[in-house]
Amino acid sequence: MNFLKNLFSGGSSNQGDGGLYFYVRPRGCEEVVQVRLNPSNDLSRSKDGGFFVVKSVRGKDRCFNPAEMTLHFNNQRKLIDSSVSGGKLVDEEAYNAYQQARAEKKQAIREQNANVDAAQASGDDRVDDVVRDDV
Repeated sequence: MNFLKNLFSGGSSNQGDGGLYFYVRPRGCEEVVQVRLNPSNDLSRSKDGGFFVVKSVRGKDRCFNPAEMTLHFNNQRKLIDSSVSGGKLVDEEAYNAYQQARAEKKQAIREQNANVDAAQASGDDRVDDVVRDDV
């Protein structure tokens, strides 16, 4: 239930910069993209007196599938409806989990590369079988 509460409370604004933060997972991707909205500048007036915004979202970490996020706000700039074509809206926890997993993967690759470099420096011939994968 907290997910829906967070989703429809107007986005997360824990950054302290006045922005509204939303999190989108494009279809077919593990990546979660953070989208920041400035409620004073990014929203357009709708015919019903409220506001709306349409944002194109595309990942950058090996996921280039596009998604389009459409958000509708009331006249107090509170989120009342959302939709994402080509992906789905997720919560901040999913974004944090993705960032943590990405950091752990990068660290594992750094350690593997350090081991390969150390083995090469010592003249170990077994390093020819190891494939380097930089992120």
